[in-house]
Amino acid sequence: MTQDDELRPHRFTIEPARPRGFEPAFVQEGAGGLPLLLVHGWPETKRIFWRNVGPLSKAGFEVIAPDLRGFGDSELAPDVFCDVPAHSRDLYALVRDPLGHSRVVAAGGDLGGPVIQDLSLRYARFGPFLVRDAGQFLQWEAAEILNSAVRAFCQDLLPT
Repeated sequence: MTQDDELRPHRFTIEPARPRGFEPAFVQEGAGGLPLLLVHGWPETKRIFWRNVGPLSKAGFEVIAPDLRGFGDSELAPDVFCDVPAHSRDLYALVRDPLGHSRVVAAGGDLGGPVIQDLSLRYARFGPFLVRDAGQFLQWEAAEILNSAVRAFCQDLLPT
């Protein structure tokens, strides 16, 4: 796969789910690995992480990159709330219900940072691991820094 192929939309399958009464769009790659939830900022979408998905899944993670409600390919929820607690509850429901995970490593920045912070406070046993403000502000050429930082942070958790 060439570097250009990593960014092409056809490379990923956008998965459907219906937690909490609306349909968030997400990309999932590396099923069976340590779940890694990548949360975009504003006004970004899951596409901000496309260069990271492949290397992180090859490193042993199950990468889950959703669009928050109202962003990208996700629809708005019937309750029309688009605040930090709503995003946090959505992510918890997505990762727990259709994907079946009880714990997750989370990384995000900008709007994703407060969402992950709320997620970790609201559901303390869900994922004691928090990487905040990682990746979104890096130039595309430096995206491997995020990959190595997350890998180093979670090295003891990865299967050997």
